[in-house]
Amino acid sequence: MAKELDASRAELALHQRELEDRVVARTSELHSANGLLQNEINERKAAAERIQYLAYYDSLTGLPNRRMFSELLTRSISHARRHENCLAVLFIDLDRFKTINDTLGHEAGDSLLNEVAKRLKSSLREHDIVARLGGDEFVVLLADVTEETHASAVAQKILTAIGRPLVLLRQEFRITASVGITTYPKDGADEPTLMKNADVAMYQAKAEGKNNFQFYSEELNANSFERLTLESSLRRALERHEFALHFQPKIDFPTGRITGVEALLRWQHQDLGTLGPTRFISIAEETGLIIPIGRWVLKSACLQNVAWQREGLPELTMAVNLSARQFNDENLLHDVADILEDTGMDPALLELEITESMLMHNVEKAIKTLNGLKQIGVRLAIDDFGTGYSSLSNLKKFPINTIKVDRSFIRDIPGNPEDVGGTDAIHFDRGGDRADHPDWPLGPQECLPAKRRMATRGTSRIDDGGQSFGASIQRRKPAARRGGHPRGYRHGSRAARARDNREHVDAQRGKGDQDAEWLEADRRATRHRRFRHRLFFALESQEVSDQHDQSRSFVHSRHSRQPGRRGHHRRDHCDGP
Repeated sequence: MAKELDASRAELALHQRELEDRVVARTSELHSANGLLQNEINERKAAAERIQYLAYYDSLTGLPNRRMFSELLTRSISHARRHENCLAVLFIDLDRFKTINDTLGHEAGDSLLNEVAKRLKSSLREHDIVARLGGDEFVVLLADVTEETHASAVAQKILTAIGRPLVLLRQEFRITASVGITTYPKDGADEPTLMKNADVAMYQAKAEGKNNFQFYSEELNANSFERLTLESSLRRALERHEFALHFQPKIDFPTGRITGVEALLRWQHQDLGTLGPTRFISIAEETGLIIPIGRWVLKSACLQNVAWQREGLPELTMAVNLSARQFNDENLLHDVADILEDTGMDPALLELEITESMLMHNVEKAIKTLNGLKQIGVRLAIDDFGTGYSSLSNLKKFPINTIKVDRSFIRDIPGNPEDVGGTDAIHFDRGGDRADHPDWPLGPQECLPAKRRMATRGTSRIDDGGQSFGASIQRRKPAARRGGHPRGYRHGSRAARARDNREHVDAQRGKGDQDAEWLEADRRATRHRRFRHRLFFALESQEVSDQHDQSRSFVHSRHSRQPGRRGHHRRDHCDGP
């Protein structure tokens, strides 16, 4: 009996220990579950806080985002309305940020945006607000603004801060910004209106050359509407075949022969008529439409040149301008090679023109691209040399064939001998491979004798390879619908006789005034019927002048037959470039 009782007690103790073990295990399980549940709760709470943060703050810079700025601006407008105060909104867009981002990579672009955010915050008062709207767009809210000069002072301070050098990937860069300013209550009474108008003013700053600030005005609003209309039409212009090429001749000084042409884009807008590139190229750049438009220009120019060659004309260099976005496009080399192959044009007859600012923006990438183009076999030219900050020593780095001198170098030549000295220096050697002599944009007629005088001095060597182009030679014209071609080729002998005539005048007059001699020779050649076509780019179609670029007009002479009058007479015209 005792043994059975002991056995029962032992069994009971065993069950009790098992039960305790189960309780301990279950308690541990519950504790772990509670821990997991608490972690999940914490994670969800953190996620909610993160979502809340991202809803109102920019994840990259930590600045308020568009949503938060909109709410803050709305509250500030209500406060300003109650207290009859003013406030200002500054819309800031970084210039050429996409080029840096595409060239150096997104990591470098993010570093740049963070640095800009820091510089913006350091440029403002403690109670001012700066936000990042997205991409390279920032916006600043200035409360309690008493007058516009305060907003302009802050804008200038911001431009100075952003413009300081910064280092990305161990390279020093400078970036600029365009700022649009709008004020309450003058320019708008609510958040959407103020933001829209600030954006309009910012685009005006872009149009004014970037790196500046502009205040909003009703005139800008009208221009903004026109811009939107042009952008909408531009997207369909290629499909509607509304683009056309006009051609500007390039003349050899000694012979007067046409050695090449420059293809210039015109838009035959169905409502606005013929538009020059200044009206729409900037829109094409910003929207990316410049890439397909640029391909069309290049292919059309090559096809036209090939057509002229098939008609038996001598070889003609075709110059085509590249935009900054085209030059930085990763498919540029492929596109150029394909177009040359498709059209059958000799690469040596194609000259691609770029600006010096495009070269100096990223020198290493520019050299790589230029070398790639040279391997294809095309010629390379720098357009508007002298408008940027590069020097002739810097240009030695680039495989350039031609330098097109900006007209600002020669505009004042007749009255300023120092300008002659400056143009004399625009010539350099690259080892044994000498670059072409400068191309001279012919301007007012009074400049022509001075340019010829430089030729006789043997310094700029215009008489030994120098070429000229511009409206003083002939206005730009479209190619003919049926086999139009430049006839300047057919009058080389006449041009040579004109040169001989000028040399004869020099010999007879001895040490007379050179300018008067050149003009007299020009008049003789003009009066003589044999020379009436000597510098005439005769395309067999009606002339279409560029009516939208009169600010750069020049005087040139043209000979045309008049009703009821025999022969030709001379008329002076002012045409756009």
